Amino acid sequence: MKVNRIAAGAGALALSVTTLGVALGSFGSPAGASSTHGASFTQLQQQLEQQIANRQARLANLTKDVAGAKSLTSAHATLLNTRLSAETTNIAALAAKVPTDTTNAQLSADRSAMLSDNRVYAVMTPQVFQTIEADSISAQVTTLQADEAGLQSEVAALVGQPGY
Repeated sequence: MKVNRIAAGAGALALSVTTLGVALGSFGSPAGASSTHGASFTQLQQQLEQQIANRQARLANLTKDVAGAKSLTSAHATLLNTRLSAETTNIAALAAKVPTDTTNAQLSADRSAMLSDNRVYAVMTPQVFQTIEADSISAQVTTLQADEAGLQSEVAALVGQPGY
């Protein structure tokens, strides 16, 4: 199996269509069918381990983003940290389990759990980014509202002067 990686600033994340086809063919089959399209059990296990490791790294980065957010409210920080902690715990459990899997059915179940129970890319990443951005905008609005009275008095002081 040939894996083509596209190097990007954030790292090599994109896999070629052929590799994606192998991953979907081996794990995406209905009723646990074990079509591997030429990929060995060890290769599938290593792919799943890499996907889990990528998610662990992503969760660590999201946790750093939450910790570094200056405008995040304490309620939102607590909520995001709780959710990130739960995701991190679940992914860590999968990371410990996958190397001990001995069948394609076990790998398929673990992959399914990774994708459906731990929505790192589809749910947590946008949720963290959008919450941080919304709280940042809210803080900016609060600052502008606090400056409103001062700005209004400055405008009132200019009435009748040249250039008004």
